[in-house]
Amino acid sequence: MVDRRCARRTIATRKVSVAENTLLEAEAIAPDWMRHHALARDVVREVAERTKRRTTPIQELAQRLRVEL
Repeated sequence: MVDRRCARRTIATRKVSVAENTLLEAEAIAPDWMRHHALARDVVREVAERTKRRTTPIQELAQRLRVEL
């Protein structure tokens, strides 16, 4: 579901909004998978750490997944 290389490439090229949207879509499709898989949580953490605002949808996703930033 979450391809780490693709996610990191998206993040590295500053397409954070694309990564955010993809992660939010993945959560909508498979919330349990997102919550319980380290790969998904790692990617959420990486994207969330790159966002400057603390009230973005990805920050809220990180809170729902209990990802520490």
